[in-house]
Amino acid sequence: MVFATITTSVVVLSACEDNAPGSTGRPYEVVVTARDKEAIDIVAQCLDCYLTSLPQKERAFDVIKADETLYNATYTQARNVVLVETDNKQYTKTSIRYDNHTGVRNQMIIHLCSPDIKQLKADKKRYETGLRDIINSHEQSITTAFIKAHQNMEAEKNIRRICGVDILVSEALVKEKKGKDFIWITDDDPEQMTNICVYSYPAGNDFIKMRDSIMRVNIPGERKGMYMTTVAKTVKTEAGMTRGLWEMHGDAMGGPFAAKLTADSARHRIVVAEAFIFAPGRNKRNKMRQAEASLNTIKIINNGKQ
Repeated sequence: MVFATITTSVVVLSACEDNAPGSTGRPYEVVVTARDKEAIDIVAQCLDCYLTSLPQKERAFDVIKADETLYNATYTQARNVVLVETDNKQYTKTSIRYDNHTGVRNQMIIHLCSPDIKQLKADKKRYETGLRDIINSHEQSITTAFIKAHQNMEAEKNIRRICGVDILVSEALVKEKKGKDFIWITDDDPEQMTNICVYSYPAGNDFIKMRDSIMRVNIPGERKGMYMTTVAKTVKTEAGMTRGLWEMHGDAMGGPFAAKLTADSARHRIVVAEAFIFAPGRNKRNKMRQAEASLNTIKIINNGKQ
C-alpha cells in the first residue's frame, strides 16, 4: 500500500462534480460501516484519537458507527465514509483505496479490504495513519475550494504587496492591521476569533524567538505591558506545519496556532503564514483546520524576485 500517493491524489481530485447533490455531515465527521460489527469497531479505533495541538482535548474525527442497514437508510451521502469489507475469497491481504467520484459532491468513500477480521486487526498499525491522512486531505481540499469561491481579494492583494507572497484568504476575515513586512487579518469575532498573519524574518534565526519578537510589536494587548507570546514547550513541527499554543502576557488569553514556514532563498528570509484562534470555552478543531487550509496555499512570488 502506497499511502503517500493516495493522500496526494485526494487533494488533486476532490471537490469535483459541482452539479451533483451535496454530501451531508459536518467537517471531520466519518461514517464507518461494514457487515461485521467487530470490523467496524477495529477501524473506528483507528480514528479515535486526539489532536495534541489544542489547549483542550478534542478528537481528530467525529466517528459514526453504522451497520449496513443504518448506512443504507441514513448515511449514503455522508462526506467521509469508510467501507470495511472482509472476504478471504476476494482478498489475500489488507488494502486501501478511495473513490471521490461517487456522484455526491464533496464525498470521499474509502474502501478498506482484508481477508478476515484477524488480518484486519493485525494490520491496524499499517493502515491507520494512511486512513487519517486521506480524510484530512479530503477535508482540506473541500475547505480550499470553498475559500477559492469566497476570497477576500483585497486582503490577498495587500499581502502580496507587503510580504511578496500569494495566499488564499477567506472573505470572512474582514479587518486588517499592517506593519513592517507584516499583516494581520481577522474576522474580529469576540466569541471565536479566527486570525491569519503573514510575516517574515531573516533566514537562520530561531522561529520561536522571531515569532515572539514580531508578535510583541504587532499584536499588543489591550493595556500597556500586554503582548502575545509563544508557549515554547508546546511547539512541534509535523508534516510541514508548526503548531503550538500562544498566550497573552499579562492577560488571561490564549489558544492554538499553526504556522507554515517557507524559505525564500532569493531574499534570504523565512516567510511565515500563521493562523491563531481565540475561542474561550469552545471547541477549536474545525476553526483551526479551516484556517490551516489557507496557510497551505502560500506561494512565494517569483521566489522573492521582483
